[in-house]
Amino acid sequence: MPYAPAAARVVRVVDGDTLIVDIDTYPPVFGQAIPVRLAGCDTPELNDPDPRLRALAVAAREFVRQVLSDAPVELHDIGRGKYFRIIARVRVAGQDLSTLLLQAGLAVPYAGGKRPDHSVLLTAATAAP
Repeated sequence: MPYAPAAARVVRVVDGDTLIVDIDTYPPVFGQAIPVRLAGCDTPELNDPDPRLRALAVAAREFVRQVLSDAPVELHDIGRGKYFRIIARVRVAGQDLSTLLLQAGLAVPYAGGKRPDHSVLLTAATAAP
């Protein structure tokens, strides 16, 4: 069962789909330096063996840093994932961050099941004009 939306401040962008946030309305033990995994998408890993996917991972992280640029965020549909991580829809300036990553071609849709194939991003990138 998801929790109510919460205003948060991004402390750090770990990678394209993971943020460290502070939620000032939560007690510090639950609300400071909390890793949050974006719901709805998955970006390539920074340590992927394929250098092309590593480059996309860096691009995704930089894209998220630029979109957030010290803006406050809202966490929606807060819950726990399969590894007991906090999973949430992250909104910045009214826009869903996962949707922005998907539209930019830097992420694939992900609902928490089997790990997605990120190589489709390479095919899409080479097919773009």
